[in-house]
Amino acid sequence: MTYKLLIVSAIPVYKINEAYYTLDLWLKDLDAQLRVISELCLVCPVLSTQKILDPDLRLVPSSIRIVNKKILNTKVDYQELVHLYDVTQIAANRPFWLSGVERKIYKNAHAANICCIAGISSNRARTTILNAKHKSVLKIIKSWIIYFSINFSIHYFTKRSDGIFLVGSGLLKLINPKHTNIFVNTASWISDVELIKQSDFSNKVLGINNRDNLRICVAARLEHMKGVHVALDALKIIKEKVGGGVPKLLILGEGEELEALKAQALDSGLDNDVLFGGVKSYPDEFFNTIREYDLMLLTNLNDEQPRLVFDSISQGVIPICPNSDQFKALDLGGFVYYKRGSAAALAEKVLQFMLLQNIPELSENLHKVAATNTIDTMHKVRSEWIKETIINVS
Repeated sequence: MTYKLLIVSAIPVYKINEAYYTLDLWLKDLDAQLRVISELCLVCPVLSTQKILDPDLRLVPSSIRIVNKKILNTKVDYQELVHLYDVTQIAANRPFWLSGVERKIYKNAHAANICCIAGISSNRARTTILNAKHKSVLKIIKSWIIYFSINFSIHYFTKRSDGIFLVGSGLLKLINPKHTNIFVNTASWISDVELIKQSDFSNKVLGINNRDNLRICVAARLEHMKGVHVALDALKIIKEKVGGGVPKLLILGEGEELEALKAQALDSGLDNDVLFGGVKSYPDEFFNTIREYDLMLLTNLNDEQPRLVFDSISQGVIPICPNSDQFKALDLGGFVYYKRGSAAALAEKVLQFMLLQNIPELSENLHKVAATNTIDTMHKVRSEWIKETIINVS
């Protein structure tokens, strides 16, 4: 059994002449979905432009149907669209006032007895509150308005869904436990060919104890929720303890916290120990960069399960993760976890790796976990769940 899928997305596509382009990472996800379904329609904003303005844009294959949200105006428009597909999928974690198209898609899909799936990829409501910390009173008030609106959307759409899929177990607390069809997915962007060989992983990490300076990395949007400031606090603690031989830290990413993080590094006396590397195109430039590092510090203060965990492992980089539910559920091995938000705990974990002797054993376990969590396995197991949901609806 296969099925035809309609996805409503806020991620825009760009129309250049008669071709469509969208972000490379989003397209990689869509391509993987195409391999497990028969047809795919994307309902999204369509922006016209004369040339490619972003180097990360990629050509959308003609097999993916693109429907501009703006052309859906009447009840007939929605009825004709949803009748062409077996499943409608929407993101349930957007502010309610921005979810008009999603509400109409759901209403018409229900009327036609078509399966409705709600997806939640992150706790955006909490992200909004975290990112407003230390900002003006007006921005804090606005963040709380968005917070309540997103949570209302989650309640509204999940109550009306035939099934809910979550990216990571840390999001389970957002859902009414009385819902009978909740599926927890593990997020990954890596393919089999991008995963380093087990022997190469072991050989790479064998050299960690022999280096004068451990090489550590952070890769994230530079916003408060990502907790990059925790990594800098941890590095300061490490420098105070070890003096010479302090690990070198590369921070990849851009965002509103960039200047504050640079100032923090300077004020902490870390200006010679920290490099801000900007954004690297994915996957080649990004993978080529992080492959030169030993540890990837994941410092998230929220409940998301970043795909970065498996990106790191795929290149032989050990992810050091917060001990929150969404990370512990990945079963990476107890040694890679530290107390979320604690710079002291993160510093202690990095110091332990400077002395660790059983890294090859750890790398073997990490490799096994990554090998069973590729982008293809992610969509395969999700599609099997969707097939069962379709049967139950019909």
